[in-house]
Amino acid sequence: DTPWVVENHPEWLLKDAEGNIIVVGEGALQTPGTYLPDPGHPGYQEYFAEKVSKLLREQGGIWNGILLDDFMGSISAYEHYSKTSKPAKYPTNEAFKNAQISFFNTVRKKINIPILANIDGISVTLDPEVFRQMAVAAGGVESEVYPEEMPIEDMRKFLEVVEKIPKDKHIFIGSKPSPGWAGDIDKTLFAYYSYLLFADIDREAYWTYKEGASDIPHYWFKEFDLNLGKSMGPYKEVNELFVREFENAIVVVNADSDVHEYKGNLSGSYFDVAGNPMALPVSLESRTAILIVKNPSALSSRDLVK
Repeated sequence: DTPWVVENHPEWLLKDAEGNIIVVGEGALQTPGTYLPDPGHPGYQEYFAEKVSKLLREQGGIWNGILLDDFMGSISAYEHYSKTSKPAKYPTNEAFKNAQISFFNTVRKKINIPILANIDGISVTLDPEVFRQMAVAAGGVESEVYPEEMPIEDMRKFLEVVEKIPKDKHIFIGSKPSPGWAGDIDKTLFAYYSYLLFADIDREAYWTYKEGASDIPHYWFKEFDLNLGKSMGPYKEVNELFVREFENAIVVVNADSDVHEYKGNLSGSYFDVAGNPMALPVSLESRTAILIVKNPSALSSRDLVK
């Protein structure tokens, strides 16, 4: 219905300072020439809700959520990813964020199922709190590049924000490796262990890992099936390492650019995931993670921690 919207409701679209309708530019993440809706306009909010509600009805109500891909949480993200000029109506990132929150608050009441906003990395870096705010307003949120593209400073802020998200909000974590990382087992486990820093039985948080293109084999690793037991609390930061203890194991993640040592409780007995004895302290190279097993019987269990 794009031509109909442009002709009959140009007020639903973002415009620049001269009153021109803004479109996606060349070299952008989206298709060049695409129009950008005004998320804060009540007319567009109503239009969007009606279209989605009609789709849900015609599909027989089989869907329990909606994903909004390439969701921009700030004006800066639009400028970077969409190669657009600034919209006159929203001169600041804060103003635009508030418009997006208004959009979700209105639309959610009309369609009554969660919306997962796949928020761009720039917006989360500029304002980590946007991840929590969108999750609360929309009912769900997605991070597509956790944690590969996050330096430790950004990852620290991200983890702090995730801990504040209500546990009934759907969090979808997509660990999407940079070029050249496809099929790298260490990177896969680094991403998975990083996810375990906030995953829990009673939290609606889910993880996937995309190992490059679809023609690259994807493997199920033994580490995914270990019975970690209940978490002993939230993650802690120890000696520049992110550490979270479970009943049967300890997850240790080094998201820093330097090598760091984990000492733990030197008097305990520990094992690696193959059941071999492990001695502490242990050094972790940059951007690596390990699982330190406390209870070897967990190695043969297929009871999963979510």
